[in-house]
Amino acid sequence: MGLNEVQVGVSFPCVAFEIARRALPPERIREVMLTGALYDSRAALSHGFADEVVEAGAAGRARRCGRSTLGRDSLEAYATIKAQLLGQR
Repeated sequence: MGLNEVQVGVSFPCVAFEIARRALPPERIREVMLTGALYDSRAALSHGFADEVVEAGAAGRARRCGRSTLGRDSLEAYATIKAQLLGQR
């Protein structure tokens, strides 16, 4: 997982750049965006690409468990809160 646009000679679209800038930890953004390195799951977690790492084959089960904690009406609130959190970084 990574942002390897620089490796293939493509610049970031403005929207993608802003998402990355807000989502990635400030101490990692230069490394991630300027090297184009790809990271394994544990490194992706520590670099801010992922919120959680689950064992192979358990992703569907983990997704179902997470989904069951939110009611259908909660999804919009979840999306709004997540956007607010990303905007504060």
